[in-house]
Amino acid sequence: MYVLILMSSRRNSVRQQAISQVHMLLFLSAILALFLGAVGGLGYGLFQKQQRASSEEKLQGSAEKEIERLVHAKLQIESELAAVNEEMSSIRRMTKEIQETLGIFGQGGGDSNITGILRGAGGQTELQEEDASVITDNAAYAHKMQGSLIPSILKQEVHSLYNYVSEYQKQIDEYPSILP
Repeated sequence: MYVLILMSSRRNSVRQQAISQVHMLLFLSAILALFLGAVGGLGYGLFQKQQRASSEEKLQGSAEKEIERLVHAKLQIESELAAVNEEMSSIRRMTKEIQETLGIFGQGGGDSNITGILRGAGGQTELQEEDASVITDNAAYAHKMQGSLIPSILKQEVHSLYNYVSEYQKQIDEYPSILP
């Protein structure tokens, strides 16, 4: 048996309480359980903090890799876009030369050296009639492609038209312009 002595400073009184050995073991067990619970809770909290930090590092690493992949994809798309713009610029130059050769100038256009020579009775030039058939063929091909013309295909089509017009212009230039 154990004796617990309690003293009060106000009334100068002393109290004694007898505690059995069983009660003392229960009390010490409760204190030990509270201590172990506090240590376990603190350890669990530190473990969770480490887990969270490692998962955040993993997420940050994967996010950085994803950002790197997206930046690389963006650069690749930009280079492809630059190539497409370059091809489109080339196509525009060819079409401008074709328009100049055919005498198609837009508003307030001018004369062409072949337009007046090639006019037939119907008012259209032979070249315009052949161009209309080429354009019809190209339109049918474009319809087959269902609107997915890429610049290289368009460039090939315009290039073939350009070559045809250039060759025809060379033939016209070889005809004498005045009577001998």
